[in-house]
Amino acid sequence: MMLARKVVTRSGRRTRGYFPSWKLKRMVEWESMLERDAILLFEFSPGVRSYQEQPELVMYPDGDQMRRYFPDFEIIGMDDQVSHLEVKPEKQLKLPDIRDKLKRVAAHYYEINREYRIVSESIIRREPLHTNLKNLCRYRREDEHVLSARPLLLKTLSCGAVTFEVLARHFGQHLLFKLIALGEVSCDLNQELIGSTPIFHPMEADHAQVLF
Repeated sequence: MMLARKVVTRSGRRTRGYFPSWKLKRMVEWESMLERDAILLFEFSPGVRSYQEQPELVMYPDGDQMRRYFPDFEIIGMDDQVSHLEVKPEKQLKLPDIRDKLKRVAAHYYEINREYRIVSESIIRREPLHTNLKNLCRYRREDEHVLSARPLLLKTLSCGAVTFEVLARHFGQHLLFKLIALGEVSCDLNQELIGSTPIFHPMEADHAQVLF
C-alpha cells in the first residue's frame, strides 16, 4: 500500500501518530487528533469496506493555474462506491483562504463526477457516538471467550432484541462490550450504551450504514 504523500514525519509541531486498524489489519497514519477520531467512524461503520489515508494527488483548477491537493482519506463502501474526505476543524473552515480553496476543490470533484465530502468535529465528535467508539475501541481483540460465547449469544438473540442489562448479566459487561466492538451483536451506537439499550442479532444490522 503506497500513500500519495507521507503523513507522519519527525519534524513539525502538529500531532501525528498511528492507529492500529482492526478493519485494515495495519497501522493507519494520521496527522491531527481530529483525523484520528475520524478513523473511529470508518472502523465502526458497517458500510465502509476499507479506507486509506492520503490516497492520491488530485490536480484542480484555480483560475489559469492547476494546483495540487491531497485528500485526507479515501473511503470504499460495501457497494464499492469510492469517495474522498477532507477532515477540517470548523474554525479552519471559517478562514477565507481555506474556505475558498475547498470550494474550488469541491467544484472540481463535482465536474469530474467523483464523491467528495468535508467533515468537521460536529460530525466526527458528536455524542454519545464519539464516547461509545472510543470505549469500544479498547475491546477490539478476539479471544477464546468471544468464540465460546458466540453460539449461545446468537441463540439468545434469535427471537428478537434483548437489553444490554439482560445480556450483561448472562455474559458479563466486559465480554458484552467486546462482542459489540467486534460486531458479534448489533446496537445503535448513536445512543448511550446503558441497561435499557436494545441489542440485536447481527443479521438485523444495517450493513450499509456509515456513521459520518
